[in-house]
Amino acid sequence: MRRVQELVKQGRIPAQLIGGVYLIDHKDLALVKNRKPGRPRTAKKSKAKADVR
Repeated sequence: MRRVQELVKQGRIPAQLIGGVYLIDHKDLALVKNRKPGRPRTAKKSKAKADVR
């Protein structure tokens, strides 16, 4: 729930705040549906992993 609120505050998901509750249209959730979980790898870790292979 916190992550959705963060995305709304960042403007990445359009929403309306009514009575302390965010209303989000189903079609707007498609904007973030295909996000990968977790943090992006740093360049240092990505390079180290590539060197191992």
